[in-house]
Amino acid sequence: MKKTYMLIPALTLVISLTGCKPNLDSAKQDVDHYIKDTGLSAYINNIDRDVIYLAEDKPDDTDSYNIDISVDASAMFDDLDRLEQLNYLSAATEYISESAMYPECGQAKCHFGDLTVDTKKNMYSMAIESHEFDETMVVNNDVYEREDLESEKAEVEAGNIDDDIADDDSTEPTVIMADWPKLSPGEKMELIKACIRYEIHEQSSKNTPVKIIGTEEDFVKLIDDRYAEIEGLSQSEQLRMFDSTVAGQLGVMGHTKHLIDFDF
Repeated sequence: MKKTYMLIPALTLVISLTGCKPNLDSAKQDVDHYIKDTGLSAYINNIDRDVIYLAEDKPDDTDSYNIDISVDASAMFDDLDRLEQLNYLSAATEYISESAMYPECGQAKCHFGDLTVDTKKNMYSMAIESHEFDETMVVNNDVYEREDLESEKAEVEAGNIDDDIADDDSTEPTVIMADWPKLSPGEKMELIKACIRYEIHEQSSKNTPVKIIGTEEDFVKLIDDRYAEIEGLSQSEQLRMFDSTVAGQLGVMGHTKHLIDFDF
């Protein structure tokens, strides 16, 4: 009788644990149509196939699971600027958190975790239930907050950086390396985008296929590092290199550091 007595609570424990797993199929059925109603749907080829629901491991000190939503999206999402990307994630996460019911989790509780958009080149994520506190988007390992992005956009619109960037991609941006530290983060990003477009145009005019491997953030860091390298050169070399354009340095150093590929 003693052995039978010991097996009963153990069997009860197993049943209780297995009955607490989130029902991800139910979550997909409940939430997919909300995602279809958001602007993100324009970048999703097949919502049934490309939207996946994942349950994070439940911490030992809580009875609540987090349900993450992962979206495979078109590379066109990468072409948006950071504020536009944040706006899409923000609208989608807010709509889901306000409209969708929490997934079924048996005896445990479930909450939404993160919404992640994966373009194969970059991963964008935002907490689904973060709107009461802040709007923060993580791109790969870089963190962007709405307040900062809106401030940077205002700086670009109010500044003179546009005077040095031509309207067409065939004209090289005239900003020189000596002026790089004077630019705000937003101005640097706009300049990098223009320089990349110019580099693609230049190589295309030579019938040389070009593939941009690095992210815009990679190129900003590339120019930051290049500026620091130039500071360590002799005075005559400093004068010569600081007088070169950011676009020229991006083309040369981007290829050297394998952020641009001409031989694919």
